[in-house]
Amino acid sequence: MSRRRLLRFGLAVFMLVETVLGLWQLLFPRHFYDNLPTPAHAWVAALPPYNEHLLRDQGALHLALAVVYGAAVFTMDRRLTQVAPLANLAFNLPHFVFHATHTDALPPGDAVAQTVVLLVGVLLPLGLLLLALRPPHPGPKASGVT
Repeated sequence: MSRRRLLRFGLAVFMLVETVLGLWQLLFPRHFYDNLPTPAHAWVAALPPYNEHLLRDQGALHLALAVVYGAAVFTMDRRLTQVAPLANLAFNLPHFVFHATHTDALPPGDAVAQTVVLLVGVLLPLGLLLLALRPPHPGPKASGVT
């Protein structure tokens, strides 16, 4: 798979993930709160209290990130392919740090699982950013990501 296709694929995956998370939180905030990642392992509910306003706002944030990822996927503009994962990191890195340092409310297995999932949410956009930062190959496609 070419670097351009790999980058587009990764950006599209994040566009989809951000869209699903955003719609879930925005349209069904209580369900998200009670059931992420599963009803038996409700990580968000472990840090009460429930706040519909904050959950809907975070859902809107995820949808905003989906828009940025979508613009990057459909245009493959070099700057957008760099900004999309960078914007994601601006959210995911502090989110990871908070949750990695506040695991007391979770059973040990859930604390480890949540930490790993959120770490992956930092490492994957970082990988996409590094891929997008590589200079394009010289030639006719030099103005975009190759």
